[in-house]
Amino acid sequence: NLGQMEKLNVERSELPTQFRAGLDVNTVQISAFSGAEIPVVINISADYVLPLNEKKLNANNNLIESGDYLAFGIDAGLYDIVNVRAGYRTGDTARNWGFGAAIQVDPVKVHYAFVPFETGFGMVHSISMQYFFDW
Repeated sequence: NLGQMEKLNVERSELPTQFRAGLDVNTVQISAFSGAEIPVVINISADYVLPLNEKKLNANNNLIESGDYLAFGIDAGLYDIVNVRAGYRTGDTARNWGFGAAIQVDPVKVHYAFVPFETGFGMVHSISMQYFFDW
């Protein structure tokens, strides 16, 4: 990182907190082709989210409390190697939808996500890597 610390080194920043309750279900497991065992697992999730201390700017540039919303997701996995996923949020959120994919070759899993923000961030591409330790 280049640069210097500004206000964060003397002013405390409040981390967002939220109440989240939901359901996560592996709904369907199918074999994609007849005669071949190619397992496809479809996972569906739904969450109710209530931000507890988040604020956002309204149309008049005034800070107001963030409202609650529902978050829905679907994930299709093939052989526990490849996953494709999509999600949608209801309500007035900065990112209403997104999609992504993941590839796992043990012990590493690589994730990609695409999220179009309604704020000044524009289109966001995110890549992350996860390493699984075999203990």
